[in-house]
Amino acid sequence: MKRLLPLLLLAGCAETPAPKAASYRDLVLADQPVVHLDFTDGAPAKGGVTFVPSLPGLGRAALLDGRDGRIVLPRPPAMPGGCSIELWYLTSSGSRGDLVNYKIEEGARDFGIFSCLEGENSLSAYENMTHTASADGVAINAWH
Repeated sequence: MKRLLPLLLLAGCAETPAPKAASYRDLVLADQPVVHLDFTDGAPAKGGVTFVPSLPGLGRAALLDGRDGRIVLPRPPAMPGGCSIELWYLTSSGSRGDLVNYKIEEGARDFGIFSCLEGENSLSAYENMTHTASADGVAINAWH
């Protein structure tokens, strides 16, 4: 089961030239993320990972082989106020796929975002072994 992990429109009036639209990458970097990976400069890849073209303007994507391929993120600083995770992904399988899986110890301090865990075309999130969110109708073979 292979998985791939990697628009602002501004208008002006006739007298004033429209400002240049910021790229998606520029908008993300303007938020000063703690960790940002677009795989253009390599990545901390482990196992079966190949870097391939992604959506326009998003750099490269990590193609994970579905066996032991993974991206290992650097340990972030403590964030007592919480954090958010943003990612683009495409899955070509209706089987479970770990998009994000973070564990310090089983159950007590874990977090995960999974494609197709609750059936094909689903997206689920768990924290501390508790289901926290899900969505249905999340098609395989499409970017999300």
